[in-house]
Amino acid sequence: APVLRRVLGDDAELKSRHALIALPGTEAQHWHRDTEPLFPDAPPRPYAVNAFVYTEDLSDAARGATEFVPGSTRWPEIRDDGVERTFLFEAGTVVLADYRCVHRGGALRAGTEPRVVAMY
Repeated sequence: APVLRRVLGDDAELKSRHALIALPGTEAQHWHRDTEPLFPDAPPRPYAVNAFVYTEDLSDAARGATEFVPGSTRWPEIRDDGVERTFLFEAGTVVLADYRCVHRGGALRAGTEPRVVAMY
């Protein structure tokens, strides 16, 4: 919580918590933000943050690793410019991402078990 307070301020609140579950064979998600920008001109600092909690090792992109588009927090609208980056994480990793960051869950092409990511 100290990191979030530094980024968001002392009045930060938890707004939701859920699990993202992908079954084997699931296609990649569409590129998206988890909400539309609240302000016409993006403020320089985040006003909301997603916390992705990885419950398994995602050391293979075929297990549906999360893909983020660096710099997309300042885009007025979503576009696919081919600069996405796939990030691979160990179980227990927590990733904090600006709510405005364009991202998607990758396709689950390997393994027989579902992939679960907790989000806050």
